[in-house]
Amino acid sequence: MLNLIEIKNQWKNQGFCIFPNFIDTKKLEKLFLICDDIFNQWLATSPNIKEAANTTNMAYLTEPIYFDKYPKKLIELLEFIADRNIIEILEFISGEKILFHNTQYFFNPADKSWKGIWHRDTQFLA
Repeated sequence: MLNLIEIKNQWKNQGFCIFPNFIDTKKLEKLFLICDDIFNQWLATSPNIKEAANTTNMAYLTEPIYFDKYPKKLIELLEFIADRNIIEILEFISGEKILFHNTQYFFNPADKSWKGIWHRDTQFLA
């Protein structure tokens, strides 16, 4: 059972939270397949594939164009995003009702010679 007070304190003190085994392995594997498929579609349509592959994230995973062939995958992704367990944690940490803004998918740059430009997206707490 998750202790929401400990989670909130970890967020305040460290700026991130780690939840080992929070997501069922089979569900996680499905999410990776969905997100990797979206990533590959995004990459294929990027004007500069090498540049796109060497960034660290892409936005708007829920764009309908990525789900033309498999619309049920969009529902799976949105149901995961709206999972009550996730919403409960986010609302407790923020003290506010959570609203959906967009999605981002973080990945390692294809060119292993650099670590990318990782950052914490606290601007979304505003």
